[in-house]
Amino acid sequence: MAAMSSHRLLFTQLHLCNSLLLIHVHHATSLNFRFDFSEPGSYCTPGSDIACAGDAYPYARTIELTKTDISDRNLRSIGRAWYARPVQLWNNTTGEVASFRTTFSFQIKPVNLDVRADGMAFFLGHYPSGIPHRSYGGNLGLFNGSSNNRNATGTARIVAVEFDTYMNKEWEKDGNHVGIDVNSTVSVAAISPDKNLRSGNTMTAEISYDSSAEILAVTLWINGTSYHIN
Repeated sequence: MAAMSSHRLLFTQLHLCNSLLLIHVHHATSLNFRFDFSEPGSYCTPGSDIACAGDAYPYARTIELTKTDISDRNLRSIGRAWYARPVQLWNNTTGEVASFRTTFSFQIKPVNLDVRADGMAFFLGHYPSGIPHRSYGGNLGLFNGSSNNRNATGTARIVAVEFDTYMNKEWEKDGNHVGIDVNSTVSVAAISPDKNLRSGNTMTAEISYDSSAEILAVTLWINGTSYHIN
C-alpha cells in the first residue's frame, strides 16, 4: 500500500491517515475498506488489517514509515505498510482487471531541510508483501537495488505512484514530482507540482484505475491546489 525510503542522512517523516480504498470488480463483487488509525493496536500489530515492515511503526494515530532520528545507523531507512489481506485485481482465467479507487492523506516532513530524501509511494504488488533487497534510496522501498536497470520481473512486478522528494540524476529531471511507475523506477508519466512536497503540509491523493478505459489517474491536492496525471 505505502512504501518509503530515506538515504544518506536524508530523512523524511510521513504521517499516513484517513485511508480509504474502494475496489470494484466488474460483473462480480465490490470490496471497500477504510482506516482512520483512531484505535491503537488496530494497525501494525499481528493479525491487524494493516501490516508494517522494515522501519515503519505506529505513532499518534499515524504510521511513520521511516526512522526520524538522524544517526549513522539510520542512513538507509526503509518502511512499508500494506493491506494484510489478498485482494484479487486480475482474473487469470478471463484476463479481466478490476477498477479501483483509493484516497489517502499524508505528510512528508524533513527532519533537516538541507538533507532530505527520497520520498514515498503507493503501490500495488504481489501478495504477500515484502521489502526487496537493497531497495533504499531512489528505489523507494519498491525495487531491488541489486539490478542495474531496476526493472522488476515475476512476483517482483509492481505498479506504483511515487511522491518523490529527491532527484536521482540518472533517471529523474527534478526532486519534487509525482510519477506513475510500472515495474521500474523510471516513471511512465510524471508531474512537478509548484508546491513543495516536503513542506510538511497535509496532502491528499486520489488514485484510480478505470479498467474499461485502461487509465490509471492520480490527483494530488496541496493547500487547495490540485495536480493531475494519468
